[in-house]
Amino acid sequence: MSDKSTVLLEHHLKELKLPTFLREYDKLAGQCAAEGTDHPDYLLRL
Repeated sequence: MSDKSTVLLEHHLKELKLPTFLREYDKLAGQCAAEGTDHPDYLLRL
């Protein structure tokens, strides 16, 4: 993800008051990428 996308995503997560998503999305994205998990399953885990 580009720096611009990361900043924008983190801004939206703060505005939506989703602190757990903000804290966990990057770590979980790495795990899902390593496992080959698709986007819907990533979102479900998050």
